[in-house]
Amino acid sequence: DEKASGAAGKRVFDPWCLYHKKQDYDAKGNFNVLPENDAKERAALRDVKMVIEIPNTKTVNVDATVRLEAHAAGVRLIRFSLVNNIDAASWSDTGRPVTITHVQDTSGASLSYIHKWHQLLVLLPKPLAKGETADIHVTATEDTIIQLTPQSYWIYTTYPWFPQMGYNGGRYTFDWTVKVAKPMKATGSGELVKEWQEGKMNCAQWHSTV
Repeated sequence: DEKASGAAGKRVFDPWCLYHKKQDYDAKGNFNVLPENDAKERAALRDVKMVIEIPNTKTVNVDATVRLEAHAAGVRLIRFSLVNNIDAASWSDTGRPVTITHVQDTSGASLSYIHKWHQLLVLLPKPLAKGETADIHVTATEDTIIQLTPQSYWIYTTYPWFPQMGYNGGRYTFDWTVKVAKPMKATGSGELVKEWQEGKMNCAQWHSTV
């Protein structure tokens, strides 16, 4: 299906149907489109510590340290949900981009990663044993703020705009500090720890031990 998109003369193509080889089907003639969605997650988030800086009404700077726990032995490649962009008509469009700037371990050593197709794949230095935890430090710059009214703005919180795992991001404890340009203020979930000011920024900290 060919249709116009965005600028004059620009067109995109959407497939109506896809076919697979005979050997791709099971004995009953079924094809599993997304087999990874049927598999149990090999790891889960346990804690997210994050500093979120909002210097203007467009950009969000994310500095997150996520702690994960292996559910199986030998886990080394970690698959996070993390959007590449929002509102893009196709993968060739940038939309509202999410750009990774660093992926590191707790020592500050860089980790190999791939950020494509709304996923962040991170390769750990060594496999984890079942039940073992690891911390991964991720920083990103995102142009994901939407203006709702002349006085209010919104971050796409229903999308994985920071590294998440499992259904709706899973369940984990968190400690978030949000710094937003004055005169704006941020609201958040969890228990409010404190509020303060840093120069041109209004700051607040929330956490949850549940």
